Amino acid sequence: MPSNVKWRGNEFTAMLKNVEARNLDKAAEFLKSQIQRSMRKGGGKGNVHRSATRKKKGEQYGQPIPRSKPGDPPFVQTGHLRQSVFARQKAGDPRTRQVGTNLPYGVALESGTRAFTVTARNKKVLANRDTGQFFGKKVRVQIAARPFIRPAILQNKDAIARIIADGHF
Repeated sequence: MPSNVKWRGNEFTAMLKNVEARNLDKAAEFLKSQIQRSMRKGGGKGNVHRSATRKKKGEQYGQPIPRSKPGDPPFVQTGHLRQSVFARQKAGDPRTRQVGTNLPYGVALESGTRAFTVTARNKKVLANRDTGQFFGKKVRVQIAARPFIRPAILQNKDAIARIIADGHF
C-alpha cells in the first residue's frame, strides 16, 4: 500500500529557526533577570559612606547609602543601572542575543577603572557639600570592579545552556 509522504523542508527549517529564536530570547531574558537580581538594595554587607545620603523631600540629611564592597555586585542606589540592563537581538544577526547595559558607569563598575585625576573647574577646590569636607584642586580616583554581568553568566551557564537547548530550565 503506497503512502503519500510530502517533504516540507522549508517549513521545517523555518519552524526550527523560530524555536531557536524563542529559546535564545528566553535565555537572554533569564540572564537579564539574574543580573538585575544580583544588584541588591543596600543592606548588611558593604560599607556605608557617610558623605552619601539618600534624601527625602524636605530633609537635609537622609539615611546613609550603603556601598558595595569591591568584587561584589553593586548595590542599588537610584535604580538606573538595574533598569538599564537589556536583552535584545543583535542587529543583523538573528542567532545572537546581547545582554548588558548602555550606561557608561555600568562598564566602569563591571570592569573597574584605571586611576585618573579629577580636577576642579570654576572652583578653587573639590568639596563634598553634604559633609563640608574639602579635597583640594586635584584628586586621584580609581574605581574598583564591582562585576554584575560576568558572575551572573558564570553562575547560570548550565541553566542558560538548558534554556537554549530545551526552552526551559
